[in-house]
Amino acid sequence: MKRCKQDAEKTKLQLIDAACEVFYREGVARATLEQIAREAGVTRGALYWHFNNKVDILDALFQETMPSIEALQGRLVGLQADDFWLGLEQHYIHVLHRLETEERFRKFCTVMHLKCEQTQSNAQVVDLLKQYRHTWIQVTQNIVAEAVASTALPAQTDVILTTKLLCSLLVGIMVAYLGEVEEKKDVSKVVSPEPMLTHMLRLMRQSPMLKN
Repeated sequence: MKRCKQDAEKTKLQLIDAACEVFYREGVARATLEQIAREAGVTRGALYWHFNNKVDILDALFQETMPSIEALQGRLVGLQADDFWLGLEQHYIHVLHRLETEERFRKFCTVMHLKCEQTQSNAQVVDLLKQYRHTWIQVTQNIVAEAVASTALPAQTDVILTTKLLCSLLVGIMVAYLGEVEEKKDVSKVVSPEPMLTHMLRLMRQSPMLKN
């Protein structure tokens, strides 16, 4: 029984890895379950044992790949200003470093940001992405609000504006970097996004625009 569970888990992980490759190569809308099963080297029956559709697979891929934003919230609670900004910067830098050094993570992020087409046939996938985005924005807003409450950020900080700036900053830098990697087909030819992120976060900290 234990061996059967191990084999089932191994097959599930193979399917998740295969889905990342197929989604990256074909785009989510054009990818098929048949292609994913073939990429994983399993039957469609084996695929359906674990997943009902592409939405289920994409959700599993997301859960298996993305770092928990809730974990970041726990690490930043109660920190004072310098440590709060340092912790935020380290988390964002870690995400960008993974983009540069982990091909699988880079392909996944390319799928999420550049290859989930906004088509009618892809509506369920788009809705799932909206759920992810809403959760990420909400948790980021909670992080900012808690930082204000603990005086890590000034009492006059505009929580909504700061949240939008933080989310837009990270996503904007990621999308620009991923787009350039796709264009040049060689990650070694693309300038690291980490210095820009560090610079922009430090500018944000000093910005009077974050105050009400």
